[in-house]
Amino acid sequence: MMAVMAIINLIALALLRKIVFAALADYQKQKKSGDNPVFHVNNIKGLKNVGVTHPIMWI
Repeated sequence: MMAVMAIINLIALALLRKIVFAALADYQKQKKSGDNPVFHVNNIKGLKNVGVTHPIMWI
């Protein structure tokens, strides 16, 4: 069962790779500039209809 769950997650990541890499690049850019990284929906290309109305701290 663990292998099936891992495969499903890998498939999902593969399908979402553009958004995943855009979010990672935004995180790394904020971290490199010395800021405390915060998730902003507007900074990630490809995200649409996201119900986040306020910034979320990266953990």
